[in-house]
Amino acid sequence: MRNERFQEEWTEHTCRSGLKLVLIYKPQFCTSAFLMMTPFGSLDWYQDDASGKRSYYEPGTAHFLEHKLFESGQEDVMRTFSRFGANVNAYTSYDSTVYYFTTPAEEISAPLSLLLDFVQDLSITPASVEKEKPIILEEFATYQQDPDARLFLESMRSIYRTHPLRTDIVGTEKSIRRITEAGLREAYAKNYHPSNMTLIAVTPHPDEDLIEIAERNQSAKQFAPAVPMRRWIAPEAPEVEREYDEFLMDIEQPKSAVIIKLLPDGMSAETMVLYEWALRFALERQFTAVNPAYQKWIDEKRITPYFGYEVEYNRDFAFIYFEDTTDEPQKLREFVTEQFTYLQKHGISKAEIQQMKCRVIGAAVRSFDHPMDMAASWGRGILRSINQFDEVALIEQLNSEVCLEILNKIGKLYISCIKLAPEH
Repeated sequence: MRNERFQEEWTEHTCRSGLKLVLIYKPQFCTSAFLMMTPFGSLDWYQDDASGKRSYYEPGTAHFLEHKLFESGQEDVMRTFSRFGANVNAYTSYDSTVYYFTTPAEEISAPLSLLLDFVQDLSITPASVEKEKPIILEEFATYQQDPDARLFLESMRSIYRTHPLRTDIVGTEKSIRRITEAGLREAYAKNYHPSNMTLIAVTPHPDEDLIEIAERNQSAKQFAPAVPMRRWIAPEAPEVEREYDEFLMDIEQPKSAVIIKLLPDGMSAETMVLYEWALRFALERQFTAVNPAYQKWIDEKRITPYFGYEVEYNRDFAFIYFEDTTDEPQKLREFVTEQFTYLQKHGISKAEIQQMKCRVIGAAVRSFDHPMDMAASWGRGILRSINQFDEVALIEQLNSEVCLEILNKIGKLYISCIKLAPEH
């Protein structure tokens, strides 16, 4: 396949095992990036099979599996990758678990085969699972002591009643202790089947060589029949769970957050992308130095230089999150509401949106020159059912009228605010 506008080529191939390959050919590169992913993340507490039978996994199961796969078998996976001249790592997110490596080596067969082997081999015992729990519990405790992580988590608990976002990616102390070998094996069997996984490569190596390596590797293995699963999350009402809360931590400065809860409501992939970028452009126009009033707000102490925001628009959740170093969360809420209401009335000018579109598209093009950035972007696109070239094309369709229409479709703002105060 080829995108003529950006002069990019890629090949898609499905192995006999069901493993999907996306091979992006970059003959001018000296470094290769390989990324293997499954759409199994921290949101996957409940999953339905084709018959409607529902399975439950303890919160933190996806993250626990990530840990255990690196310890499967007899070899030290990281040390072996290093011996091959490759750097390997992994992460668990809300909607996926990703294993990846980069290497400048010309010989690619050994590290690629190792990636396929260790991700496709769960070697655990009840004893090894119990041995891992203190390590993950220590990681959980570390996150609990991080003010930014704690503020964000309490914010999710404020806007959601039952959603898995109320729980950290690693799980809870109780759920981590409840995880069992049997539960891990079941989650692994259903979510790590080759037909559920994608291998993405950004590399100067020819496609046919990579396909041969992958097919040879997969042909040497036996896999049980696939059981397609779909994430299930209980529907949420538009209202927030609590409009205000505060808690104490051992910190020097107070922090506050304001969260606007959004509901995707079964939108198509293209519509969600349009909504997300319309919101990103609107927020950048209003809440950054792009706005001539921004420095004045800092001078008048309406916000501080530490003011920031993020936006998430996903089929399973959506929100806008603001935070600042302040002990007056209600004033922060008033400020955010005032400015967002202004956006809903006035929108963004044609000149402003054109400037933002050029900057975003320029950043996307620059990412095509970074192997891991391009692989990760393609992976995100698979999760969202849209590739990065089509996403750029959708961004180009945005104009001031469409942005204003999307802002107004949000309608009433369902908001919660949180204060994190010093204990002393």
